[in-house]
Amino acid sequence: MLGDALVAAGDPRGELMALQAGLEEHPGDAALREAERRLRFEHRHALLGPLVDQALPYFVAWRWGHVAELDLAVSATSPNTPTEAVGELLAGLDLFALRRLRLVGAARYEGVMDAFAARSWPVLERLELGPVNPGAGRLDRALGPILSAASELRYLRLEGPEQLGGLEHARLEGLMLAIRPEQVDELDLSGLPALRTLTLRTRRPPDPGALERVLRGRVERLVVYGAPPVLPGIQVESAMAADPATDRLLTPAEQSVPRRFHRRGRFRAVRRSDALLFVREGKVGRPGLERHERFATPYDAARALHARAWDWRQEGFAEVWVPA
Repeated sequence: MLGDALVAAGDPRGELMALQAGLEEHPGDAALREAERRLRFEHRHALLGPLVDQALPYFVAWRWGHVAELDLAVSATSPNTPTEAVGELLAGLDLFALRRLRLVGAARYEGVMDAFAARSWPVLERLELGPVNPGAGRLDRALGPILSAASELRYLRLEGPEQLGGLEHARLEGLMLAIRPEQVDELDLSGLPALRTLTLRTRRPPDPGALERVLRGRVERLVVYGAPPVLPGIQVESAMAADPATDRLLTPAEQSVPRRFHRRGRFRAVRRSDALLFVREGKVGRPGLERHERFATPYDAARALHARAWDWRQEGFAEVWVPA
């Protein structure tokens, strides 16, 4: 019914809902998948608004015409995307159906979290703030408003929180914290009755006695980076820190689809393959010349791809959709 109403109102989300619902019933239908991809491209400005013009990488997963998952790179040093600007971006997007939000790479999250706490997230289940850049800053915001904005939250990841007070949520089941060893004594998990798994990452092993005092009767499973301590009554596991170069880091497969830009009889095309960026340019109707640029990681290549597309649009090139 909602899809029919949106179609009648001329909103592309209505047709997108129908296509994505059809793909859930017939996931192998190539024609449906191509129609859905083409619709999302042709109406990307209506569907994603200002997110389309971001130079930094992002990943979007859709469900029934609405954004269900959003990964977004945030830079505290780039003049184009300060944390306050990303906060305004989140505030302006249609994210009422969002179930997972991941913000990666920022040195600070103050502006982002102010915007997050200022609105309601009725179905958000996972909130991940990190990983952050090595040697980056900290999250200096009270956690209470952040948790109260997402009543259905099940998993929370926090990198470098300066304040640990306000950890109160009725439904939170998993918590990941990257903190200083001395902050373990500040942990109060009494406000998390549903908590089952706690993951801790500290630069040095925390004091086992402090851990036992904090965790006794509060969690069933503890995951730590490094040598696992012995804690009676708690299942303790060891985890390895992931190599950032192997992390997806907001580089979805769609970014490898060639993107073409036309202007006054000339074209430019760009595509990404892992840590390589391939650029082809020349006259329309001619093969053109191609060069490639190598980047340190797929994440860096994805950032460069978005930045290149942004620059060409600013130069007056129009992005056109080309069938595969």
